[in-house]
Amino acid sequence: MNALRECHRPLLLGHIQIDGDALGAAVALSRALRVRGCAPCVVLEEPTPKIFDFLVPEETVLVITDEESANNLVAAADLAIVLDNNAWSRLGFMEQALRNATFPVICIDHHPALVPFSALHFVDTRAAATGLLVLELLEELGWPLDAMGADALYTAFVNDTGWFRWSNTDARVFAAAERLLRAGAKPERVAAALGQRESLAGKKLLGRFLEGVTLSHNGRLALGCVTHAMFASTGATRADSEDFVNQLRSIEGVEIAAFLREESSGVKLSFRTRAPASALRLALQFEGGGHVLAAGGRHLGPLQATLDAVNRAVSEELERAQA
Repeated sequence: MNALRECHRPLLLGHIQIDGDALGAAVALSRALRVRGCAPCVVLEEPTPKIFDFLVPEETVLVITDEESANNLVAAADLAIVLDNNAWSRLGFMEQALRNATFPVICIDHHPALVPFSALHFVDTRAAATGLLVLELLEELGWPLDAMGADALYTAFVNDTGWFRWSNTDARVFAAAERLLRAGAKPERVAAALGQRESLAGKKLLGRFLEGVTLSHNGRLALGCVTHAMFASTGATRADSEDFVNQLRSIEGVEIAAFLREESSGVKLSFRTRAPASALRLALQFEGGGHVLAAGGRHLGPLQATLDAVNRAVSEELERAQA
């Protein structure tokens, strides 16, 4: 892509509530661009989640919390690369600034979309992770990948394949993981950073969460919530709850797992499903998106109203799946 080869001050963005795929892909591409003499900037809507802070010790990372800062940042840039995101609405404060930008916007993503996010897009819905697309792009460009960049992409892989356990794990991503190991990725280093830094407060929150989990629809739906009061009583943070939806999906007989978390404005939703139920269909009803079996969204109403809306949507989806 000529836009990538010719840029000098690129912005790299993921999506609100950043995850390991979006951040890992951004960090790896940022490192490769810096080697070429660019001054890349990774843009976030919130501080780097503690679980991923090992990825960014050398990166220029800016946290944008208002539209004025977003406009100023865009005014100094000459390219934007949006990773793991195909929806303007998931750019947060950066949305309007990028809509008004005079420079190109590139989209690199593996999520299904009804229309292309931008004129320049590198999208493959068959890819297990956006990090896989970044690796293939770097290889096509002939740009080297260092060990830290390889760790970042390995993080992207394990984030979106569930440590190579989920149904999107295929020969392509295994072959790519081998190339990352040859480039210097250390699985044990990534595993230690992601899986061996859990807080006691997070464990207490998990216990409170599991106590409130309910099964319904003959055990086909598992639903659990984390409330403001639960965070306050345990001292846990939002990041401590990121994997809770998978606790629900692992229950025998569950076809749809629904995780609700109270936020400062509204409720964050995460869905995991087993075919033929679709997490994506559910998420699209709540201003969200994602994959067929893993997706998320949000609801601006109070928790009880959100619970009612989720139960209605899930009932319809289970009926559709059973038809």
